[in-house]
Amino acid sequence: MARAKKLQDPLPAANPAATSNESNNQSTSPLAPSAAASTTVDRWEVPTGMSKDYSTFINHDSEVNSQGYPLFPNRSTVWVHPVNSPKIQNFKKFRFVHTDNHETKKCQQWKLIRVTCLGVLLCDCEECNYAGPPPTSRDKIMKELLSCPNFCLHKNPTCQGSAGRCPGNVYWHKCTGTKICFDIHTSGWALLRHQGLHNHPWPALKKPNPLALVELASEIKKNPKASALELKIGSTTGPDQPINSVVDIHDSLGNSDWLHYYQRQILALYRELPETKGGNGGNKFLNDIFQWDELSVFNHLVNL
Repeated sequence: MARAKKLQDPLPAANPAATSNESNNQSTSPLAPSAAASTTVDRWEVPTGMSKDYSTFINHDSEVNSQGYPLFPNRSTVWVHPVNSPKIQNFKKFRFVHTDNHETKKCQQWKLIRVTCLGVLLCDCEECNYAGPPPTSRDKIMKELLSCPNFCLHKNPTCQGSAGRCPGNVYWHKCTGTKICFDIHTSGWALLRHQGLHNHPWPALKKPNPLALVELASEIKKNPKASALELKIGSTTGPDQPINSVVDIHDSLGNSDWLHYYQRQILALYRELPETKGGNGGNKFLNDIFQWDELSVFNHLVNL
């Protein structure tokens, strides 16, 4: 299980300067700031001006993926998806646990998605850095989270950190003071707005996101005969070159069992592709890996 640092002291009141979204995989810190911030936006206005009024602005302590999409939006962050721009594999997804509330505007041209961050499960042992994802099932949220402000896991109170040897108990640390909203137009134009600070470490997620699965499949394409262990350990192209491991794609791929499962599913999907059935595709693994998200089997992998 991946580990995260304990909450830190509050940051100074002044926000550091924002960074540009042009650099890939940017992150100023692996953790979100611990100081909660009150948000000033009570009601999101419909962005009828679209790109005339909005442009992408990635603020401090946010993290974007290789496509420039903010997987960890923080502070006052704005992300614009123009019409006819390349498809974003992780669109409407984040690397923190959340719930979504969908609604359609009266004009029928806009769809609004309000996102609520569910915070993180932490350990009450001071020496433990466990940070796990809270439950996302509506029944579990109502029964276990919302019914107990100082939530503690009743069925399994023992922390899962330190390979299950931690004597501490797990409790729910709520995320306060953040607002997240998607506005999606029928033309394909979309806007993500984020306000406030996440007052908690980012939870260690148990499964990869869509883009991570695509990148994993690309690595398997390079060496389809490699075992899951070989993919996890990684390889290098030369003595002075860095070691490339699939764990760098997503932390959850460090779990050998999950990695082996996804590898088997990806190879099975390859055997179902038309190019591999007529004898012409035996030496060709995938023509275009970025078309996989259109296949029902790939969507099944993402939603596991």
